[in-house]
Parts: sequence; structure tokens; C-alpha cells
Amino acid sequence: MILGKKTALALTVALLSACGGGGGATVLNISAVEAYRVADKTVTFAYIESESPTVSTLNTAFSKAIASAPLHDYWSLVDMGGDVFEVQLKQPPKDAVIGTSEGAHGLVLPASETTVPTTAASHSSTPSSTTTVATLPKGTTTTVVGNTTTSVVSSTTVAASTTSPTTVAVAEVTTTIAHGDDHTETTVEGAETTVSAPVADVVLLRACITKEEGRWTPANHACESHESGAGNGDAHAASGGSTDASHASSDTHWSYTGAEGPNAWGGLDESWTTCVDGSAQSPINVTKPIGKDVLNPVVEYMSGEAEILNNGHTIQANAAAGSSLMVNGSTYALAQAHFHSPSEHTIDGVSAPVEVHFVNKTTDSQLAVLGVMVIQGKENKAWQPLVAALSVKKDAPVKAELDWAAMLPQDKTTFRYAGSLTTPPCSEGVSWMLLKYPVELSAKQIDAFKSAYSGNNRPLQLVGDREVILDTTPTK
Repeated sequence: MILGKKTALALTVALLSACGGGGGATVLNISAVEAYRVADKTVTFAYIESESPTVSTLNTAFSKAIASAPLHDYWSLVDMGGDVFEVQLKQPPKDAVIGTSEGAHGLVLPASETTVPTTAASHSSTPSSTTTVATLPKGTTTTVVGNTTTSVVSSTTVAASTTSPTTVAVAEVTTTIAHGDDHTETTVEGAETTVSAPVADVVLLRACITKEEGRWTPANHACESHESGAGNGDAHAASGGSTDASHASSDTHWSYTGAEGPNAWGGLDESWTTCVDGSAQSPINVTKPIGKDVLNPVVEYMSGEAEILNNGHTIQANAAAGSSLMVNGSTYALAQAHFHSPSEHTIDGVSAPVEVHFVNKTTDSQLAVLGVMVIQGKENKAWQPLVAALSVKKDAPVKAELDWAAMLPQDKTTFRYAGSLTTPPCSEGVSWMLLKYPVELSAKQIDAFKSAYSGNNRPLQLVGDREVILDTTPTK
């Protein structure tokens, strides 16, 4: 559902007690133009960073823009395709903690008609439904049978559910609605009404960022739908095997754009909920790391024949047995390497044209990923065999001889943190080691990566209370 150009005058989020009692509520007023403010700040920060901001720059700028926004943990920048991005404020879950208040959240809307759209439905067998909350004069009696409401004057649409109460009020008029087959009759008296909280994400506010005449521009309305068609970012994930340690083995369709993009991953498959409710997700912006003298990773990568394949989301090089990585007393076997363009991680808000992930795996399936940033410079002969194979077609893998060790920078100082896979199912418990120093490739070599896949980078995730370490041990 697209909101179009109707916007509410204001939102009020009521933070109720965890027990659902009526003992006073903390109220957070949010202007309905707050989404536009975030969009405007995003564009401003992007142009401060660069005269020609890329999509990655826009994502970084968005992270800065929401830092001071109300409910900053519940904002999303959704890639709608075609250089169109939508800023969205999502309804907080009932068990979220904001400030010192925890419990259910309520949404209070003005008397004007406003439609609150939901995000894309998941591929679930449970049918979706909506409930109409009517704006009625005080003292009016409204009858609700199942999902049907009588005496509707003007309405606000929210996602239906059967659990977790949420407060919804329209100016000074309210009604209490019950879902199900039983008949409920309620007299409207006060300024508070209770309905079931949405199970799916509910988008409270939207604004749009589009590229007009080559320049990013914010707008105070929702975006038109720009779902991507078939293309590099909209292919089925490979069924995967033991070497496909970074991508989903599910047959569920996912993408980097549109209705199946990063913000929808958590609802596309019941085993992917970590993508939306995880607390240690990747990638992140690395900034102000804590310097610690920790053991350097011992990289023992060998030359060997690799299988280069196109898995529908990136080009992946599966390593032959024999290469290993030792860190924190554990030995990991190099499984594969793949790339993202532009980079998924940023360092102090700066992205790179390409980021390559060397995925290493223990015998009990623990993962350690060595991330390498790629910047423009001289031609890199060690990378050329892989570059030459980047045009590989789906279902037609090719072989290439790769010198894995020579593909890494000489100085292996790393940033380290606990994170996740950056693609569905977004599993956590991944040991991340992002190399501080990049490797140089020529402009032509970098263009080969971009020609294979571009825009296959997950947006930055919140760091939260995670510790990001900079290894200060001198490297040999």
C-alpha cells in the first residue's frame, strides 16, 4: 500500500506500562513532517560528504540523520529501485524499551483522514487483514462483528492482530474494537481506544528521496512504487552447499531492492527473523574503535584452483582445501570469497567501491569473515584471475587459479567485532575481522566487479553496545 501525498498533522506515541495498566502514560509527540526532516538531513549530510553522493554515501548519511531523530531505532531507508529511497518510521514493538518506559506503544492520530500502510507481507500461510478504526462523535455506540465496523465516518487503517494491546485514538473520539467471531458492542466515551497491536511492521511516517536531474532531492510524501524487475539484485539465492557459508540455503526469493529488499528479509522466511530482530547484525560503520593488543590472525592461505560461480547475488569463488585462518586459538578453513559493491562496511563513514569477504569456517560450522576493502590504484595482478572470471553466468561455473595469500594486503591489522551474515538468514555469532588497510585495483578491474553486480550491499546496522576493537599488535 502506498500512502500517496496525504500526511498526518502529528503523531503521538504513548508509552504504556508493561502490565497494560492505565496508571499514566509517557507521551512522545512526533511531528508528521519528521520523516521529511530525516530525508532532508540525509541529503544534506550526503552532500557534505561528497559532491556526487553514491547510494552507499546516502546510507551513511541516513545513519547520521536518524541519530538525533525521535525513535531513532525504528527508522529505515528503503531502496525502492530506480534511484528512489523511502524514509520510513516503523511502529515500535510492544516490548521495546524507549527511555525509561517499556511496554506497549500507542499511536495517536489527528482527526483528519490518514492511511498508515503496512510493509510487504511475508510469504506466510496466514492471510493478512486490516481493521478500520472509525472516527465517531462522543457517546456514539459502535458495533463490531469480526472485522466489520459500522458507523464509519473517517478512518485510519492499521494491520490487524489478536494479541498485544495498542492504543489508537483519533483526536478526542475513540472506540474499543474486538477481533474474532464474537460480537462486541462498545460505547465511545474518552480519548483512548484499544485495538490489537500489529503483527507485521506498520509504517507510521514516510518521506521520499529521489534523484532529479542528477541530484538527490527530499520530498514530504511517500514514494511511488519502484519495485525492481529481474536483474542482478533480484535473483534467487543459490541452493548452496557446504562452501556457500554466507548466503541463505533456503529457496525463498530475496533481493537488495523493492518489496523483497533488506528491510523485508525478516518477514520473507520464518527462519530469517534474525534479520529484523537480531541484536548483533552486520555490516556496521566502524568508528572510534577501542585499541587493544590482541593476537594477530595467522593467515595461511595457499594458491589453488577455485570454482567461480554466479549465485544470483554476487560472484563467489569456492576455495580448494588447504587454506586456513587461525584466530583466538581456533582454526578456520577458507571456504569461499565473494564481493559486494559498494562496500557494506564503512570506516568513519567512508565506503569503498568494493568489499570482498573471505569466509572461513571451522569443522563445527563457526564462521570468521575477513573483510577487505578495495580502492582504486594500480592494476593488481594477484586479483586478475578472479577479475577475468567475473562475467561467469549462472549455472555455468568456471575454474581459476587463485593465489589467495597474495590477494590480501601485507599489513593485516584488523578491526574486530561480533556480527552476523550480511545476507539472509542473517545468522549471528560471526567473528568479523575487517582489515584496516585496503588493496588497490585498477579502475578497469573495479569496473569489472561493478559490471557483474552493483548495489548488492546491505545497509548499515546499529552497533548498539557491541565492542569494536582495533588490533594494536604490530604486524610482521
